[in-house]
Amino acid sequence: MKAFVFVGRNRPEDEWSGVLSKLELEFVRFRDPDNCWYQQDYWQSQILEAISKHGNPDVSFGSSMGGWAALYFQPIIKAKRVIAFTPQTTTVPDEMISMGGKKNVKWGNNLKNMNYSGDRLPVSDNNSILYYGIDSKATADTEHQKIAESLGYNIKTINTREHNLAGWLHERGELLPILRNELNQITANSKTI
Repeated sequence: MKAFVFVGRNRPEDEWSGVLSKLELEFVRFRDPDNCWYQQDYWQSQILEAISKHGNPDVSFGSSMGGWAALYFQPIIKAKRVIAFTPQTTTVPDEMISMGGKKNVKWGNNLKNMNYSGDRLPVSDNNSILYYGIDSKATADTEHQKIAESLGYNIKTINTREHNLAGWLHERGELLPILRNELNQITANSKTI
């Protein structure tokens, strides 16, 4: 099975390596060193180049900013499933700022300073599973979850207030079983076609 992995904001480059190697996935990793939500002009061409070289992935992963990218580029990637943990649903600077929290104001202002107008997630293709914490301490996560629900995304919640949900689950040994279950769903759906 092939995967595309989008690393989150300020996360280590090998963020997903250990988990994905245990799942025995071939994967292509993308990392935005500028922390600009993969919105620079060159990202689309890099993704298209990866598709041309490796083919369309079976699954696409990401957390936070990386989750945004996995979902945002799904119309191009056409993965059988996107698995995103606490993804943002908008990168429109004023919308990010209005969602509250010091980090959102900072990130929104950073994007404004780049003269970036922002974008929003596309409507769900029903192949995406988004995980959010219940009653997240990051108030913006709750706002993003509401937006994702309004766009028709499949939402699963975990009983935590943690924004770095994938890391939190990994520390508790719960991430690998969740990912295995999601990957099994891809396999099961492929067999019924």
